[in-house]
Amino acid sequence: MENHNIRFTTERFDYSSDLPEHYNAGNRFYGRDLAEFLATGLAAHQFPGRFFDEDWGWAVECQAVDGKCLEIGIYNLAYGGEDPDRANQWGLWLRMYETGKWLGFIPRRREIEVTPEALAAVHALLDSNGIRPEVWEDASA
Repeated sequence: MENHNIRFTTERFDYSSDLPEHYNAGNRFYGRDLAEFLATGLAAHQFPGRFFDEDWGWAVECQAVDGKCLEIGIYNLAYGGEDPDRANQWGLWLRMYETGKWLGFIPRRREIEVTPEALAAVHALLDSNGIRPEVWEDASA
């Protein structure tokens, strides 16, 4: 499948404040405000969803009108302060899934190509806020 992971640099989202210890199973990753921004903004683009913390960071899960699910993993690319020059750099790991039934009754979920509509919605949201995304080649999430 084609790589739809994107990265961008912006001062819009927090990457320096003290983080609550109860987020991300105690790992305290930045990106909550970015996750909320994406979930709220994508809902306006016909992709309603929610954001939540994971032990590895923040995630957004959106439902498309056709029942497909767009998932976005959010990463601050200077995680742990290892590279302070990248502190205001972010990566989005995009995946899309469709659900159904195998043999008519066993729930099944399979990864599919990110639809052009979903990708366009993410790019439009970022672009309309002055954020210029580029392909994130070395994404290994």
